[in-house]
Amino acid sequence: MNRKITAMDNKLPDWEIGKLYNQAWNIIKKYKVLWIFGLASGASLSFNFNLPFNFNSDKIKDVKENFQSFPGEIASGGLTQVLGASDSQVLELLSNLFSSVPFYFYIILAIEIITVFILAIIIGIISKAWSTGLLLEGVQTSILNGIPNIRDSSEKAFSHTKSLAWLQTVPPLVLAVGFLTISIIIFITIIIPTTIVKILLGLLSIITFGVVLYGSIYYLLSEIWASRIVVLEKKSGKESLFRGYKIARKKTWAMILLGLVNIILSMFILAIPVLIIIGIIFGGMLTSGQNQSLGIGLFVIGAILVIPMIIAMILLGGILNAFKATVWSIAYNNIRGKYDPSTSSGSE
Repeated sequence: MNRKITAMDNKLPDWEIGKLYNQAWNIIKKYKVLWIFGLASGASLSFNFNLPFNFNSDKIKDVKENFQSFPGEIASGGLTQVLGASDSQVLELLSNLFSSVPFYFYIILAIEIITVFILAIIIGIISKAWSTGLLLEGVQTSILNGIPNIRDSSEKAFSHTKSLAWLQTVPPLVLAVGFLTISIIIFITIIIPTTIVKILLGLLSIITFGVVLYGSIYYLLSEIWASRIVVLEKKSGKESLFRGYKIARKKTWAMILLGLVNIILSMFILAIPVLIIIGIIFGGMLTSGQNQSLGIGLFVIGAILVIPMIIAMILLGGILNAFKATVWSIAYNNIRGKYDPSTSSGSE
């Protein structure tokens, strides 16, 4: 149902934090599957890779013999003799050990490490983009009074993965290059003795720093809207970023205020389990002098509760991710099409 934005709407505030929180909380309570989406969005993936290479059996045998001979030398010569051996003997032993390993092994190992590192980065980027799309799709379905589920939200999220991956990767890389440029300029400024050149490079570094700082702040603000434009409007990452920037410039201070409130809320909620554990453990330590049994009991209880509290914090983190995503999505729905005429207004 599309809603036309009237002059009266323009006079009203785009959102009130209290109302946003109330609506978001009702949605989070009703659709607990969003907790799972929030956990997925904040989760990190780890992968195990094995060496798929088979080396010559003779070479492997040589390596094994070198390793096996090392304890024997210690046993035959005595620990004192080993510790008192000259550096040349130790180096000779290590040289014999590593010389038995073929050189191509190190090349293959280096290539594999680099490959694994690159694959881990790629998988992490894709995973982050997909989980973001999953959460935003589920939240939007909930806002429209639909019933979100893992299958539908996941299928829709895959179609946004490329755009979200671009949005979450390319702009930060550009900003990283900017910070590297500043570092190089500052370094050159330090080593060049000429005063005029120092002044010019100093001004250049200040200007560059200002541009990068401005870009960093507005990227963080623009990305909030851009990711929702990708999901809701099905636009590319680049186009969504520019549209998000238009909205962010209009709503800078309101966004900063809402973001600060979200941060304070998150810190307060996540600090509660930590403070409980610390309170119990320190309480046990402080009371152990007066009542040893009570002190030890409190300390043991605190230690036992560490693992459940860690699990509780992970769950709370997922709920908070979902809650904050819902808050921002409701805010976006309130202003959808208002500051970016090229974005369709209303609900799909």
